[in-house]
Amino acid sequence: MVIGQTPGLTEYRTGRPFQGQAGKGIRGELSKLGVHEFDRYVFSSAVAKCFPGRKHRKANDPSSKCEDRQPPATMVNNCRLFLKRQVDLADPSIIITLGSTALKAYLEMSGQHVPAPRLENYVGKTEGWGKRIVVFFPHTSGSARWLNAHSNKLLFDKAKNLLRIALLERGVLNA
Repeated sequence: MVIGQTPGLTEYRTGRPFQGQAGKGIRGELSKLGVHEFDRYVFSSAVAKCFPGRKHRKANDPSSKCEDRQPPATMVNNCRLFLKRQVDLADPSIIITLGSTALKAYLEMSGQHVPAPRLENYVGKTEGWGKRIVVFFPHTSGSARWLNAHSNKLLFDKAKNLLRIALLERGVLNA
């Protein structure tokens, strides 16, 4: 299962999850690991179920590039029980969180109270959640800037390796 932030405009236009930049990113990473049929093998969801809108990267500069807004806390709170129910019903053996919004949602669903979780404290590590394994990824959209730091790229490489191991151990991939 992959948990993203929110559906974007591309998802609304196509009616299919993970079709935009973040979708291309996670589909590409999973394909490199051997998961080639994303829609067949991956249950995908998002923390918030509605598109929160777009904003200019530089406030008050209409000529700056647009990017998706972070979902407001009320939207995340309104969708929390629905996401938890999706996890319970899908009962995935592996969960991949994409970015800090999905990380925070996982921490809340799993009963962990971390005031301000930072991606660099999770990416490159896994956690058990019942019989599930959770692998933390940065957001895979082109506008995410977390991967600009070399140390974060190394953490992401470690996270991909941990995911590969989990996929092998759970029989999703063959050696």
